[in-house]
Amino acid sequence: FAFDGLDNGTAYKLSVSSINALGASPESAGWVITPTDHTVFNGGFEGGFQGWAVTDGNSPSLISNAGSAFSEGKWAAHLFPGGGSVQQTITVPSGSGASLTLSAKVPGTQNGEVAPLIVEIRDAGGAVLEQKTVTVQRSFGTHTVDLSAYMGRQVDLRLAHGAAAGRTIYLDAVKVTVR
Repeated sequence: FAFDGLDNGTAYKLSVSSINALGASPESAGWVITPTDHTVFNGGFEGGFQGWAVTDGNSPSLISNAGSAFSEGKWAAHLFPGGGSVQQTITVPSGSGASLTLSAKVPGTQNGEVAPLIVEIRDAGGAVLEQKTVTVQRSFGTHTVDLSAYMGRQVDLRLAHGAAAGRTIYLDAVKVTVR
């Protein structure tokens, strides 16, 4: 479904019910959505992997925040060593500049543990246009990649664990913002 006329940053509660020849169903418990101008769909993974292609190597999983606070929401993607990745086609908005931001952390209790996260921008044919490796630390940190070179273009965003072995990565709050 698509909804027109919603204001960015305003929370809306959605619920559903059905009506047929037998009558009406009870209204669902509902869920809250907050529209944004971000071009990444489900960047907080609150809807599971909806909108994301799960690819390569050790398949990523979802993890809930039982006992561990995430950057936002209750869910995060859990990337494993060995090449597990998530990928989504986005259109980078036009403006004076655009950036990809994401939050990531290495779960664990020992200081000094890090893991590489690969951020790739690909064209529609899969060719890598840009690749950056960010070092993910023990606590959630925000990482930024400049997307200004791709404003107004449709690109594939691929986020992958960059090590063959080692610690896993929690990934959350993936967004594109316009400056």
